Amino acid sequence: MSILKPLFRLSHLTPPLFALFAPLGCGGEPLAEEEEPLGVLRESLNGCYAMAAVSPGQTAHLLHPDVGFCYLTKISGAFSLEYSGSAEVAVGFDGYWQLTTTGNVTAEGTCVRRSCLYPKQADDTIMMSRTPGGTFGVGRTGGSCASRSSGTWHGDAATALTGMNGEFDGGGESIRVAQSTSGTVASSIIAQVCNDEHVGGGAETLFVGTPGTGKPALFVGPSGVTAPFSQTGGFSLTSFQAPINMARSDRAMCYLSRVAGKFRGGGERVQIKEVMVGSFPHWQLSASARQSDGVQVSANCFKLEQYTL
Repeated sequence: MSILKPLFRLSHLTPPLFALFAPLGCGGEPLAEEEEPLGVLRESLNGCYAMAAVSPGQTAHLLHPDVGFCYLTKISGAFSLEYSGSAEVAVGFDGYWQLTTTGNVTAEGTCVRRSCLYPKQADDTIMMSRTPGGTFGVGRTGGSCASRSSGTWHGDAATALTGMNGEFDGGGESIRVAQSTSGTVASSIIAQVCNDEHVGGGAETLFVGTPGTGKPALFVGPSGVTAPFSQTGGFSLTSFQAPINMARSDRAMCYLSRVAGKFRGGGERVQIKEVMVGSFPHWQLSASARQSDGVQVSANCFKLEQYTL
């Protein structure tokens, strides 16, 4: 699937595009977190996730949507007009999630297994957007910064970044998800550009619970509290700050919700990776850059066990 244009995966679509699943158990033996070969699917420490990294121009096949929900967890390299850089996680023509990059970009995609998502009621379902494509982005020619937004699913679901492309020049360019704090109001994806080119990205959405109840999704925030997003918020840092340990990976899936800054291939990177903190695996958010403008990143942590009241 081509990702040379700005991408947006429309998420407020009709039920036939959804995947409906029954809850299963979560298992798996801990695996050592070592440097892994590019393009190879590997398991997380607790077995609830599978992930793969790719080098520029490479494609990695991830899980089938009936098995898991996939999203970006690492982006690095040059996003410029010269290199036409892009990174995308999307369902390919073979029906599997795929991670693809173009230009001088490396990336990693992570998939949470549906067997580790826990609805609370027998009639609960797990649904995810599985759209065949579409574009989303914004361009500018002169004047002030320009932005564009589009709605995704309501705040009873989590919306994760799955694509990034365009020219990130450090002048205010960004791609982000605005997570709705209401279970009956749509979240949105927002692209902003401040140069005379374009930026764009993609997003996919995951819902766990009883459709139509309007209950906001549960997240784990910086304070460690589990609550709706209005009470937890997300995690943010810049390349001038130390990495942040977020939620335990056996309790929440953490995904990128905002990427901004100057990506010119000089060591710029944003990443979510699994690390051991004491006796438990956690998600860690980090950013790095070798140029003075720096980069910024935000992440949200969606609780694996959602509730129905």
